[in-house]
Amino acid sequence: MTDVNVGGNTTGIQDTYNRTLYKSISPLDRTHVFKSAITWELPVGRGKALLNGTNRVVNALVGGWTVSGILNYASGTPLGHPNSRRNPNFWNGPAIWANFNMPAGGFGGIFNPATFNPWNPSDPGNRFFDPTAFSDANPQSLGTSPNRFPQIRLLTTFSEDASLIKRFTIREGVALQLRVEMLNLFNRHYFEGPDMNMNNASFGNVIRTAGGSNRIGQFGMRLDW
Repeated sequence: MTDVNVGGNTTGIQDTYNRTLYKSISPLDRTHVFKSAITWELPVGRGKALLNGTNRVVNALVGGWTVSGILNYASGTPLGHPNSRRNPNFWNGPAIWANFNMPAGGFGGIFNPATFNPWNPSDPGNRFFDPTAFSDANPQSLGTSPNRFPQIRLLTTFSEDASLIKRFTIREGVALQLRVEMLNLFNRHYFEGPDMNMNNASFGNVIRTAGGSNRIGQFGMRLDW
């Protein structure tokens, strides 16, 4: 729980005189995070388990290969709150939060990727949460929303990078390295968080996909001596 800046992110406050009211789960909180880096020098060629006695030509083709990968998987961060469209008269403080009204069936994530309609941002099939759970703050009042909703998480993210490296021994103390690298190997894309602007017809809906850059391939060469 926090009410301070964490890595450039903040849980925010409404009333600076009552900071203890705004203790909240961190906006960086993720229930599950898996990261791994893998490197495998293929056991083929001279001095290896396979084709150890091969000639120089064959060894130049099959030996000296290394495969590596970087894997990143993380569950989503907690949903934040929308801001009210109504502020107290003469208010010059932080943004006022919306009121939160618990729906009859409870408040939880309801997004179904199978019903996502990219052509209509306000389509009910794009719904991430029930937007009727929020309303403007009462006149001359602060909003009642909690800062974060840990029961609703943004969507899981996936990322894999891979490289294939070939080393050629030119002579003792001199080697040439060729490498092919693929960033976002499987061209992963995922849905962004919901629209949190209560002025929009798409409020509470997922309106686009994200996922960083498209798959990128790059080639490199290095001479070691």
